[in-house]
Amino acid sequence: MRNNSTGGLDLNVDFYITALEKGDKITRSFAAELLGEIGDKKALEPLKKALTDAEEIVRIYARKSLSKIDKPNVKAS
Repeated sequence: MRNNSTGGLDLNVDFYITALEKGDKITRSFAAELLGEIGDKKALEPLKKALTDAEEIVRIYARKSLSKIDKPNVKAS
């Protein structure tokens, strides 16, 4: 599914959630970033889980995305 209002970004949130949970380091970090750009609250719990990812880059993008989606409930660490 392509959406011209998002510059052609695929908005299949479930796909990116799966990529965040099961992909390699690069895929997980990319998925975490895109979930923040999409802004769907469905991604909140998977992004919160990603805050404990073994890879720092994934944690960084998860934190940034959470701050975009759920600003009042995320504390910077």
